[in-house]
Amino acid sequence: EIGIINGTGDKTFSPEMFLTREQAAVILNRTLKFLNIENKQEPSVNYCDFDQVSEWAKNDVSEIYQFGIMIGNDEGQFNPQSRCTTEEMIVAVMRVYELIK
Repeated sequence: EIGIINGTGDKTFSPEMFLTREQAAVILNRTLKFLNIENKQEPSVNYCDFDQVSEWAKNDVSEIYQFGIMIGNDEGQFNPQSRCTTEEMIVAVMRVYELIK
């Protein structure tokens, strides 16, 4: 109802699929916007694999990077199509919580 999760396209929701890292970034960034927490800087990113991020997710991935919520791995990769693990999501949600408390 509030537009944070919109499904996987073509009027499908796909509840049995794993959440990708780029999907998680979009959901987290939409959550921040819903809570009226916005980054005042121009979105930028420092992932060496940013060209692999889907077009629909690029702005959200950039903004989540600037917030420091999803920072990538030691090689500077975001791995946008990889499954977002439970542990990664816990850390990301904790970082979102730090911004809103």
